[in-house]
Amino acid sequence: MIKRFSSSFISAVLLGVVVLFVIPTAANAASIGVSPASGSYQEGDVFSVVMRADGEGSEFNVAQATVSVSNNLSVQGIIFGNCDFSFVATPSLSNLSFLGAVLGGKATNCTVYTVTLRAVSSGTGTIAVTN
Repeated sequence: MIKRFSSSFISAVLLGVVVLFVIPTAANAASIGVSPASGSYQEGDVFSVVMRADGEGSEFNVAQATVSVSNNLSVQGIIFGNCDFSFVATPSLSNLSFLGAVLGGKATNCTVYTVTLRAVSSGTGTIAVTN
């Protein structure tokens, strides 16, 4: 069985050049999480997980998360979602963590990315999401 955990995050303050482009309003906290939250897969199975940012009814313009994947899961691919982020830290196959801003706008919920994973060995696999 592969478990995935989600965690809330506190909005980040962007420094440097990016600050010049972000509308000067406070970004509210949003939840960052994965869907599905859990599942059972066999060694060799390939499956997808969606990373979402949800303001739970409030608007946000910045989202950030540190994302790590256990050793028994292998990242196969990543497709960016509809958040329309300008990334300061862009998620990649080797590092799924991200820091992104909606320049000149806001979102209430969106898909950050969809990641395709492969179960490479037995045991409990995890996707840890922290801020």
